[in-house]
Amino acid sequence: MAYATLSIRKEGPVDWVTFNRPDSLNALNRQMVDDLLDYFGQLYWDKSVRIVLLKGAGRAYCAGLDLKERDNSPRSPSNGLTSQRRISEIVMRMRRCPQPIVSLVHGPACGGGFALALASDIRIAGTSARMNAAFIRIGLSACDIDEMLTTSPLGLRLTKECLNMSVDAGSLEAAVAMEDRNQILCSQTADFSEGISAFLAKRQPHYQDR
Repeated sequence: MAYATLSIRKEGPVDWVTFNRPDSLNALNRQMVDDLLDYFGQLYWDKSVRIVLLKGAGRAYCAGLDLKERDNSPRSPSNGLTSQRRISEIVMRMRRCPQPIVSLVHGPACGGGFALALASDIRIAGTSARMNAAFIRIGLSACDIDEMLTTSPLGLRLTKECLNMSVDAGSLEAAVAMEDRNQILCSQTADFSEGISAFLAKRQPHYQDR
């Protein structure tokens, strides 16, 4: 099947899957999320494919969520959770697939791109690879703690809480469900709006814990 944002080359039992939005550093827009959900959903049943290699076109693996894409849907916890779950479902489908998935990482693999690399079974990183959670830097929760005083206070608190709770989580699904809720809590704050504005303006955010 042809996809708008993915290039797929088949070499016998191997699928070479390339994120194909190089002008946007292969950032995840709604179309790419749709394409990845469809590809990994079908892959589960495709016994002709034995191995999948994931890589990015151009100078990046995947720079994460496309923050420049406009979302015209009303902002609400329900709509936000639906969008969040569509992205985390990609990770779930990757983990359910019986085929080993190998990520060939070069350049930025940030935020959602970092999650795709982590969801793979094997990661081979080039010298240019730069991987980070990124979410926490724009006012959300994350799965690590980078430069702590540059993050939103709520995002930092929820990140530590989620890390502690994940130690005893019964499954990957349980840990991801907890993280989904944390992201939606953080996304309702003024600090998240400030984080997005600062990112787009290429300046430091000024968080106020509200």
